[in-house]
Amino acid sequence: MLTRYRIWIVVLVAVWLGAGPLPAAPATAPSQAAPAPTADEVPAADSLYRSAVNLLLNASAPARAPRMVTLLEFAHALAPTDARVARMLGDLRLTGEAYDAAAEAFQIALNRRSDDHALQLQLLALHLRRLQRADQRLEMLTSVAADQALPAALRAQAAVEAAAIEFNRARGAQARALLRRALELDPHHPFARLQLAPATAPAARTQPASAPASAPAGRLTLSVAPVLAVAAVGEPLAVEVTLTNAGQALVPLSAGGAPGPVVRLRAVPGGDKQAPKAFADLPPATLPAPAYLAPGQAVRTTVDLDAGALHVYLVARPLERVELTVTGELAGASSQPASLARASLGADARTLDAAMLDIVRAIKRGRAEDKMRAARRVGAMLRLHERAAEGETKLPADLGPNACKPMLLSMMRALMGDSAAAVRAEMIAALQDLARLDATMRELLVPAWRDSSSLVRLRVLELYVTHRPTDWQARAAAMRDDADPRLRLLAKAAL
Repeated sequence: MLTRYRIWIVVLVAVWLGAGPLPAAPATAPSQAAPAPTADEVPAADSLYRSAVNLLLNASAPARAPRMVTLLEFAHALAPTDARVARMLGDLRLTGEAYDAAAEAFQIALNRRSDDHALQLQLLALHLRRLQRADQRLEMLTSVAADQALPAALRAQAAVEAAAIEFNRARGAQARALLRRALELDPHHPFARLQLAPATAPAARTQPASAPASAPAGRLTLSVAPVLAVAAVGEPLAVEVTLTNAGQALVPLSAGGAPGPVVRLRAVPGGDKQAPKAFADLPPATLPAPAYLAPGQAVRTTVDLDAGALHVYLVARPLERVELTVTGELAGASSQPASLARASLGADARTLDAAMLDIVRAIKRGRAEDKMRAARRVGAMLRLHERAAEGETKLPADLGPNACKPMLLSMMRALMGDSAAAVRAEMIAALQDLARLDATMRELLVPAWRDSSSLVRLRVLELYVTHRPTDWQARAAAMRDDADPRLRLLAKAAL
C-alpha cells in the first residue's frame, strides 16, 4: 500500500443408485445462519464463475445483473484469491457504483496478476474517485509518482494525472516538471511526450520516433492452443491465449492509460451442416499485460469457451463429437488458430453404456469433482431427451436402458442426495440448460429449498427464476426471509 495511500496494488444401475425416495438434504431453520463453505464446496467456485459468464453473454436472462453478482459473491467466498472471479466481481461492483467494494475486488485480482498495468490504473482511478478535492488528489498522485516500490509505468501515469491538475490550476512550471518526471519513468508515455513537444519542437523534428512508434508492423503474434485437444462432456473446453512480441522493440499494450489487450475469440464448427457458421459470442481473453511488452516477452491467459451460444449447442448434443477451429483477433497482431474437439459421450451403444456406468461409479465412489462432472453429463443427457420429445432430434435406436430418462432421473435423485453441497448444487445447475422443468424434476427439487447449504438454495432459486414454473413467485417470495442475506437480496430483485 502507499505509506499513506499506497496501492498494493444408470437394471444394474438402478440397483447401484437405489430406487427409493430422494434423501432429504440437511435442513436449516430460516432463523439460522448459513454454514460456512466447507472444503468439499471449493470446486463449486469454477461452476459459479462459468454460470456468471453465461449470464454475461445472455442479455435477455431474467434478473441478470443481481444473479451475476450473487453467483460471483458465492464464488469469491469459496475461492477468495481467484483473480478471474475477483476481476469480474470488481467490474460488476463498479457498474453498481460500489467503489470501495470494487477496489477491494480489484486489489485481490492484482495480487495474483501483479504485472497487469490496466488493472493497476483502474485501481488507481478508484482510489482517486474517493477523493473530493483537487489538493487531495494531487497529494495522492504525487505520492504514487514518488513511490519507488511501485511500477515505473504506474508512477509515470500518476505524474501525468498530477500534471493535469497543476495545469488546471494555471501552475505550468509545476505541471511541466511532473511531465518531465513522467518521461524519466516512462520515456514513451504518449501524453507526456505530446504535452512537452512544444518545448522541444525544433529538436523533435530531427529525432527518430520513439521505439513503440517506430517498431515495424506485425511484431505481435497471437496464438491459441487447446488446454485439452479433446475435452470430454462435462469438462472445460479451454484454450490458452498467448500474445508474444516477436519484434526487436518495445510494444505498448496499456501504456498511457490505454485499456489492456482484450482478444476476441471465434469458434468455427466443422462437420455439422446445421451448426452456425461461427460462434462469435465467446468469452473474451483479457490478457494481464504490462504497459509495454519487451522483445521476446509473452503474456498469456486461459479461457473456457463453453459459454453462450456455443454452450447451448454443445450441451444439447452429448452424443456428438464436435470439432472446432478457434481463432483470436487483436488489432495489430497476426493470429495462429487452434483445433480442438468436444468428444461424444458415446458414439455407439457399447461406449454410451460404458459412459453411463462411469457416471454411476462416480456417483457411488468418486470425489466431489467427479460427481459434479457426472451431474453435468446427466443434465446434458436430460436435455437430449427433451429435444427428442420436442421433435428437434432423434434418440439412437440402440439407446440402452442405462441412458433412458427414468434412469437419468434416478441418477439425478442420487446426486441430489449427495453429502457434498457442491454436488447437490451442481446437479441443480445442470438443469439450467433444459427448456422446462417437468413435474418429476420439480418434485425432486423440493428438498433443495430447505437445504442447509446456501449454495444449494442459491442454485434452486436461480433455476426457478430462469424457468419460471407456476410456483416460482411463491418460492422466490419465501426466499425473501432466507437466512442468507445474499439470497434475500436476490429473491427481492427477482420479484
